[in-house]
Amino acid sequence: MKKDRIRELAEERIAMGYSRQHMQDELVMMHPELKPERIGKVLRYLAPETTRAYFRSYQHGLLAVVVLAGAFELARALGKIMTEDVQPWRWFGVVPFATLFLGYALFKWRGESLLWLAIFNGFGALGLIAELRDLLAGEPDAWALGRKSLSLVICILASYLYYRAFPRYKVDKDPLGNGPTRIVFPPEPGVAMM
Repeated sequence: MKKDRIRELAEERIAMGYSRQHMQDELVMMHPELKPERIGKVLRYLAPETTRAYFRSYQHGLLAVVVLAGAFELARALGKIMTEDVQPWRWFGVVPFATLFLGYALFKWRGESLLWLAIFNGFGALGLIAELRDLLAGEPDAWALGRKSLSLVICILASYLYYRAFPRYKVDKDPLGNGPTRIVFPPEPGVAMM
């Protein structure tokens, strides 16, 4: 069974309010030919409804900062284009396409994109110390300072969501070595244990 089919079955169960653990156990019973780890890898990056509700404000905040970063880059590039003679092929560098595409994946609650979003923007924020030093020296570059500050905020929010909304699962092996391994997901955030 392909990864897309596992994701499709999981999305049906998410719509019914299943937790990751409930989906894992049911899909392993329905498809014993699949390794539990294969199903667990797909389910880790899908957020159940309770997790989506719990982290919705963080997701919306991150999406707003991603859109703001895209608009900021567009405004900066348009200002540069109006004052300089720029070749048409440079228009592709106007908008941070990687950040916007990863932001769209975040909008669809795909957890794989969060790590890449954090890494790309973490590298973008590396020069923030130099910009702050220039600010203290009285020679600030407002565009660079703003761009790198937004990258830092995106990196922090994406990292937080990646580790909190899409936590790693634990692999429990049979102590006797006869039974299959069992994937155990941590409890979903926002759900009280009974």
